[in-house]
Amino acid sequence: MLAAGACRGCINSVVMFVLVNKHGMTPSSLAAFSAGVILAAIFGNAVIFPRSYDAIGPRAMLSVFCVVTAVSFGSAYASEDYPVLYIAHIIAPFTFAISCAPAGQLMAADMAARDAPGAAGTVQALTMLGMDLGMGVAPVLANTLYGSDGSPWAYAWAGLLLLLAGSAYWCAGAKDDAFDAEVGEKGKDRLSRKRGHTLAYDKKPAASRRRSSAWAA
Repeated sequence: MLAAGACRGCINSVVMFVLVNKHGMTPSSLAAFSAGVILAAIFGNAVIFPRSYDAIGPRAMLSVFCVVTAVSFGSAYASEDYPVLYIAHIIAPFTFAISCAPAGQLMAADMAARDAPGAAGTVQALTMLGMDLGMGVAPVLANTLYGSDGSPWAYAWAGLLLLLAGSAYWCAGAKDDAFDAEVGEKGKDRLSRKRGHTLAYDKKPAASRRRSSAWAA
């Protein structure tokens, strides 16, 4: 979540600075770019996130998405001189990075419901705090690194953070393959069920589920 927030913070600061000062974009052009970022976020959250999370599970999704975003966004400095390529270089990885936000929240909620039901609210608060912290720190750090002449480190630091996050997800997930496999197996069923059903319900004992079904009937 911290890494995804850092990526978003860099877009709000360094990318806007480059588009205005290096390519002379007008307010209307910046508005169109911002609209593209919003559409990318909607597409990532509404299409990419649910399909990927349910199809391959949180471990593979978060790990792969973080690494792909790290490589693409971290090397964006190389395309600064080509505005169209630069914008594509930014929006494409952002779509994957923003998809990690709801995936991280859902994964945290599912694991809290399984391992620490009483701390679900605290877990969600800490998850969002990480993203907000990344969005708050990124503009200051990225602009400082970029300076007046430009520097690849303005992008590379966020890319490295994403790479570390992807590696951490993969290593941490290796200790909990059963949970990840369970999410993957239930992926197709969860796509067709109401979103109100969670893994916490699915993990109820069979007898408890039968009693709930009988009461509902």
